[in-house]
Amino acid sequence: MAQAAAGGGAPLPRLTQLEGTRLYRRNVFATTGVRVYAGGRAVHTKRQYAKTRLAVMSEWPPDSRAPFDAPYRAEEVLAAFDGFQNPRDRIVDELLWLWEDDGADCGCPAEVHREHDEAVLAHARAIADEGDRKRPAAELERLWIDAAEKWARVLPMEAIWEHLRRRAHSLDDPRLGPADVESLRRGVPELLVSPIVELATSRPDTRHLLSASDAWDALRPAGRVVGRAYERALEPEFRIVNEKLEAAERFHSSHHYRKAADLLLDEAVPALRRLRQYVPQISRMRYQNAANAVARRLNLAQVQIADEDAADLGAQRYAISLLETALEFVDGGDREQIERNLETLKDRLAPSGRTAPASTYGGRPRSPSDDPEFQAAAKGCLLSWLWLLTYTGAFLTLAFTIWPDLRAWYGWCILAGFLLMQGREALKRYRVLMRESQALTRRSRW
Repeated sequence: MAQAAAGGGAPLPRLTQLEGTRLYRRNVFATTGVRVYAGGRAVHTKRQYAKTRLAVMSEWPPDSRAPFDAPYRAEEVLAAFDGFQNPRDRIVDELLWLWEDDGADCGCPAEVHREHDEAVLAHARAIADEGDRKRPAAELERLWIDAAEKWARVLPMEAIWEHLRRRAHSLDDPRLGPADVESLRRGVPELLVSPIVELATSRPDTRHLLSASDAWDALRPAGRVVGRAYERALEPEFRIVNEKLEAAERFHSSHHYRKAADLLLDEAVPALRRLRQYVPQISRMRYQNAANAVARRLNLAQVQIADEDAADLGAQRYAISLLETALEFVDGGDREQIERNLETLKDRLAPSGRTAPASTYGGRPRSPSDDPEFQAAAKGCLLSWLWLLTYTGAFLTLAFTIWPDLRAWYGWCILAGFLLMQGREALKRYRVLMRESQALTRRSRW
């Protein structure tokens, strides 16, 4: 959250309320059309006019100078007018809207207001134009960089903050003082980067946004304002990885190795892949620690699965797929061990003429039905079930025909035992078939 740091005024809740792509659209001046220097009487007059108009019309246009034109709903407009009652909220909105010179009594040089307004409009335009799917990504990236450069020139200007201190004095409200302006000065960089971070972490076409993000670190000389914003936005993904690692460890401790591996593959691995694309912005060390932990846990699971079902081809292939996924993420010393384990498993399959799983078969995505061993298992399973049905039919026919003869019970028991054995064999073949199908399907998906 874009709260002010300790050591100045109290945190400004408005910094958090404005975060995201509606940064300028939520601005009370953009919403109502009131000028930033308007006094209480002018605000009251505008409010009465708005209430009268909204009584007969359901929509209200934004400030005519805004780069966005979507109308506001009545409740949004009335809530914005209520925002003028809190001077600590108002001073934040004043920084983030157009100052111009009309009615100004601050004594600032004209170029100060001009540069400030250019930064506001450039940023608001970059946000608004993201909704235009026809704009080339290179143009959109240039808009974001231009806005960052303009704000990077404006924020260090002492004249900007002197202007706001004079405005705080002019508002003449004991709830607002110079310390609040200092809180705003510390907190506004994180607020300004929030729109690009929100867009970059919520949309599929983010390359231009990620490329433009680095320019926004110039808002704070110490840097990392963008990285911290990305890490806060992506915290749910880190949380998923950590929670699934803990759950996988519990499954492993209770000897449910396949459940542990499936949980990581289905939930932790997708979260890691999402995090990986933001590594230029987020902490590489934090990401790699999470990635290595998942890779190690997959390696531990494959050891147990491969050893437990050494004669099961499906289990061996599944173990290989776990190692291949682990190699996608692992870094450092663990990588060599996982590579050796993968080589060992592939060598284990080679003597019998088996081959390691491939993601394609015959030049197209592989499916279970393409595999010769899968086909053989399917045929065996079908024959077992046919024999079972045949013997069951014969058993029932004879039973209904000769039931009164108690001497036949001994023969029936033998026949029943044979049928049970056939049923177990058919069930075993069916389970092998299903494991083979799951392993090949999962491998094809990767």
